[in-house]
Amino acid sequence: MRLNERPAKAAAAVRPGDRVVLLEPSGRFEREFEILALPPEGSISRAAARDLYRLVERRAVRDPWGHDPGSGGIVP
Repeated sequence: MRLNERPAKAAAAVRPGDRVVLLEPSGRFEREFEILALPPEGSISRAAARDLYRLVERRAVRDPWGHDPGSGGIVP
């Protein structure tokens, strides 16, 4: 996980305007979210939770070692 372009733990505190990047379980894509608001105290519904963030971008992750996980080969 990255918070505002810095490595962070999942329990890191966020504020409205922060950007959070999460790696998908497959390891091939990451998603960047913007925090729009924080929830009020107590529980909220899933529908209400969707209003607290927005998806900025979903992008493919390039292997830092130059391997393409889909083909098993080296990426030029």
